[in-house]
Amino acid sequence: MKKQKILIIEDEVIIALNIKSVLESKGYEVCGMGKSAEDAVNLTEKHNPDLLLMDIILNGEKDGVSAVEDIKEKYDMSIVYLTAH
Repeated sequence: MKKQKILIIEDEVIIALNIKSVLESKGYEVCGMGKSAEDAVNLTEKHNPDLLLMDIILNGEKDGVSAVEDIKEKYDMSIVYLTAH
């Protein structure tokens, strides 16, 4: 059975690594990790994940919600918003 590919966008490295560890222990493939809205768009294009775990509050000009708006224009995928706060 093909592993489901999950992309993690989280600007807190420790949190991102923890999420990655938990997902991999459950048999999922983490196809990429990023820290910004720009990373989210670029990594989605590169990996075409089955699921995007997106932090709402990101460093930079755009937040996670804005990045998802850009992604949804081109890709049909499941998205789960996260926040560590």
